[in-house]
Amino acid sequence: MNFHAVRSCALAMSLAASIPAIAGGATPDLSISGLSPVNESTAAPRTVASWIYHDGVFRWPGDWSGDVVTLNYHNSVGDPGTEDLSVHVNSPWGFWLPYCPQVGPDIDGYKVPSCDVSSYSGITLQLKATIADQKWSLTIFKYNIVNGVLKDDTVVGGVDDLTPYGGAAKVGEFVTYTVPLSDMKASGLTTMYKFMLQDQTGKTGQTWYVNAVGFVK
Repeated sequence: MNFHAVRSCALAMSLAASIPAIAGGATPDLSISGLSPVNESTAAPRTVASWIYHDGVFRWPGDWSGDVVTLNYHNSVGDPGTEDLSVHVNSPWGFWLPYCPQVGPDIDGYKVPSCDVSSYSGITLQLKATIADQKWSLTIFKYNIVNGVLKDDTVVGGVDDLTPYGGAAKVGEFVTYTVPLSDMKASGLTTMYKFMLQDQTGKTGQTWYVNAVGFVK
């Protein structure tokens, strides 16, 4: 388990209250239709069933990453000709922490970010490093409601190193990682709250890029 996730969880909960719910409680379109094709070098796996982020299009409502990173969801430097998410690491162990669509349940007027991932087998990510020995971890969180009260979210599970799921990061090249939900103890999960993609170098000042993230069947 990624021990840096503990402090990240607390940070995310402190930020949650400042995030507005989606207007009218509408459910965003998570389908893959209408997305422009990407270059062959960065094309995401064809088995993707639901995009979270793909070639400049962020399908979830936001993130709770805070100031440990600087994010640009429409960066055109990482892969000219397409748009990527750039993550500039400002503090050691910086992370990207996107939260699920706020579709409920409704707790005291707050629509809880909620994803039912029980129909998916894994999550796939395309990542590009700019420094040698770049490593990432991936952690999934769930929400907890007890007697009608929203409690602190908790870690479901995670993997400390994505390398076994796609190979070592390559400077200047996108590498595709596909992690089974079972490896993160998230198979059949109906109460996913958010996930955290976290730098594992402990360094600061570097930038990494995300071209695509999605759930696979």
